[in-house]
Amino acid sequence: MWSEVGAFSRAARMAADGNVAAARDGFRALRENEAREWFVEHAQVAGIHRARVLGLVRPVSSSNASRTQPRQRTPAAVRRRVWERDRYHCRYCALPTINEQVRAALQGIVGADVITWGGTNAVRHGIAFVARPEYDHVEPVSLGGANDETNLVTACPGCNYGKDRFTLQEIGLDDPRSRPPLSSDWDGLTSLLTALRSIATSVR
Repeated sequence: MWSEVGAFSRAARMAADGNVAAARDGFRALRENEAREWFVEHAQVAGIHRARVLGLVRPVSSSNASRTQPRQRTPAAVRRRVWERDRYHCRYCALPTINEQVRAALQGIVGADVITWGGTNAVRHGIAFVARPEYDHVEPVSLGGANDETNLVTACPGCNYGKDRFTLQEIGLDDPRSRPPLSSDWDGLTSLLTALRSIATSVR
């Protein structure tokens, strides 16, 4: 799916340059149905399948975090700092992800008939299933993991669902915090945001 993120980026840059018709064509050419099918059929249920194959049981709470208590939502400012720190790359597989404000601006430019981010799996654009930045608690909150930047890493949807609520040890993963974030000029396309918002205003 790396190639689709690259193709999305090229179409986004066309939109930022004011070439809206070419951007629409670029977005329509994406293999978004394949991305959606991959996510729905495989990535979305990867954690469940892994648990069955490995005979794992979903973790029970430690004394520090009762599962009877509602999960504390991570503040938007913290999520944004995590994504920026990680240069919008998944810390597990290194897939580049795309800033949510950029995605919203692009929908405003090319129209919801071309790319839609909300709604059900059936109508949401396929790239949302691949390159939407999410965040993962490396040490599960249900086992006492902290809800702050020391325990949070950027994750693509596939890796986030695949890891589920298991520990790194249970599923044989190295701690992504043991290596620094990628040194990259990728910024989730946030450098296009000012231009995109200007174009979005002009096409309304």
